Amino acid sequence: MNEKVKIYVCTLDGVSAFDYVDKESIGHPCVTSRHAEDLFTEWKHFPGSNGVLPQDQKDFVNTVAGFCKKNAIEYEIIDMAKLGLMGKMKLALKGLKAPVITYGKTKINGLPKEENLKALLL
Repeated sequence: MNEKVKIYVCTLDGVSAFDYVDKESIGHPCVTSRHAEDLFTEWKHFPGSNGVLPQDQKDFVNTVAGFCKKNAIEYEIIDMAKLGLMGKMKLALKGLKAPVITYGKTKINGLPKEENLKALLL
């Protein structure tokens, strides 16, 4: 088969803690404490993107990509946030919401278990 496993994720572009700080909350201990830089430690930068990928989706990508590499299956990571209007509409009509894996007619939502991924080999 020449078909690839498609891994759909959705990065969050340009999200910053400072985008949500107003003048009333600027003096709050959560903002002024030494722990303020840890507010978004669960978010990591997505490779090859200017957006950030939530930790659950990063784990999702690592799990599926690791499985694909181990079993010599080609895969492609698709960032739904970077698609144009028509691309997003096509995915919506197919009922795809990140994170999701598709391979042929197989669709796996959320963080898959090893047994679910083995279905891709059939």
